[in-house]
Amino acid sequence: MAHALVVDPVDQFEENLLCSVCLQVLKDPRTLPCCHSFCKVCLEGVVKTCRDKAPRDQPIRQFPCPNCRELFTLEPDKEVADMPQNHFICNMVEAIAVLNRGIGVPCSHNCSKSSVARCVTCEKFLCQQCLTAHNNYRANDGHSVLTMEELSKPENRKKIRGKMYCNEHSGKTIKVYCDTCDKLICKDCMDFKHTKPNHSCFLVKDVSSKYKEELASKNKAVDSALNEGNAHLRKLSAATKQLERDAQNAKDKIVQRQDAVIKKVTEMVKRKATTLLNEVDLIHSGERVKLDGQTEETKAYTKQISHSVQFFRKLVDSGTEEEIISSQKMMLDNANNLLSKRPVPVRVPKFGYSPCTDKEPLNEEIATVLANCMGEVNTENKDTGPKPETAAEKCCICLCPFTNKKTLDKCGHSFCTKCIDKAFKVKRQCPTCNQAYGPLIGNQPEGEMIYSTAFSDFIIITYKFPDGIQRPDHPNPGKPYKGTSVKAYLPNNGEGNKVLRLLRKAFNKKMTFTIGRSSTKIEDVVMFTDIPHNTLGYPDTAYMRRVQEVLAAKGITE
Repeated sequence: MAHALVVDPVDQFEENLLCSVCLQVLKDPRTLPCCHSFCKVCLEGVVKTCRDKAPRDQPIRQFPCPNCRELFTLEPDKEVADMPQNHFICNMVEAIAVLNRGIGVPCSHNCSKSSVARCVTCEKFLCQQCLTAHNNYRANDGHSVLTMEELSKPENRKKIRGKMYCNEHSGKTIKVYCDTCDKLICKDCMDFKHTKPNHSCFLVKDVSSKYKEELASKNKAVDSALNEGNAHLRKLSAATKQLERDAQNAKDKIVQRQDAVIKKVTEMVKRKATTLLNEVDLIHSGERVKLDGQTEETKAYTKQISHSVQFFRKLVDSGTEEEIISSQKMMLDNANNLLSKRPVPVRVPKFGYSPCTDKEPLNEEIATVLANCMGEVNTENKDTGPKPETAAEKCCICLCPFTNKKTLDKCGHSFCTKCIDKAFKVKRQCPTCNQAYGPLIGNQPEGEMIYSTAFSDFIIITYKFPDGIQRPDHPNPGKPYKGTSVKAYLPNNGEGNKVLRLLRKAFNKKMTFTIGRSSTKIEDVVMFTDIPHNTLGYPDTAYMRRVQEVLAAKGITE
């Protein structure tokens, strides 16, 4: 008789118990609001690095998750050790250790020896010496003691998990939930601190099923979002392939057209053909940058969604009542946050080439007519997702109905006159398709760019901008702005030195920085434009490709 293959739930969840900083099984883990967990020591290193970079008179309270870059809050007077632990994650880490995943379980008595058994009654892991002392103590007669091998059996897995204890009353287990304070408490807390009528308290066993059902329901929505993200990736992949085919077909037709009229064409026609080919490459590279950017963002989104789905499913399927209640708020907030960031519909660029057949010369004509007969490169975007009913009637800058509508002559996109005029003061490019209108010269304030190779592995670029007064081409002319000093990193190799030269060109064209509103909502500060920089110093191969694509789209090449 065939039997269904039983998958170990701990095995399924094990990859989520690895610290993405040290790539080892979590040690003394801390779980962030985005549901990613890290070793306490590793997270302390991240916090210290960010605090060391911040100005001494401006302490920071928000830090990026090393995995997904979501911000979490840690007050300046607090340390990572002060952050609460997720009881569910801690129990899973102990379960991994018991199942002998390459690490030993330390003795609960801090004697620096690996455990050989666990007293389920005392909830303690015991080394051989402590086990002997435990068994010899008469008061421990009748305690349930299991060896590590016995604990690893599926029927004993739940005995690995320790109970949750009250932080205020030593030795008191968590059995009550205060709905008013949204906090798990012990019976003493309920009797003396969380008292009626000001507090509404319930037994954990009476309310856990409610939150379990709520988590299960929300997990369905998150799982649906994961499927949607994967479908979005497939559409992006298809759009990228179609773009490649259309670009190649357009090039082929241009070359064929060039060959058909080459006998009657002059040097001007050749220049025209070259111009058209360059135009195809420019449009192709610009659209490819957009698609690649969407693909990278969607991959990161689906990876985060996948992590949360596993977390939801494991917590709902095997979490204890206390674990479910202690994690439900964080999990629900994280799910709502992820659901609010669903990708926008994929815009598939429709790419083609239209020859000008009605101007085919029958005999010798002037060179201008011959050049015109080569036709034009054209592109059109097609939206594969649902389109808002009022999208064509709204300005994409202010998201309001058009006021004094103005249509750009090269790309045909429309905006409010006031909106596009203000946008052109910052950068003379169409905000929708990045079509250039005039030379691409930025409004970067006065500053300096210096670099050093003192560290053999990295090129360290330092940008320095003093405080100053905004010029007419800045958002608020005449007002003061706050300067900055920031470091960026490149690998000290051939490609790194190439990118350094390109970044120098962008800096000289005043395209690297601008004045605006920072990510911390501070107005009138010097900040990066859309040219990406690696400011953390960690190796990032994707960055080297991405920065060159962005610079190329702005016409900055070697």
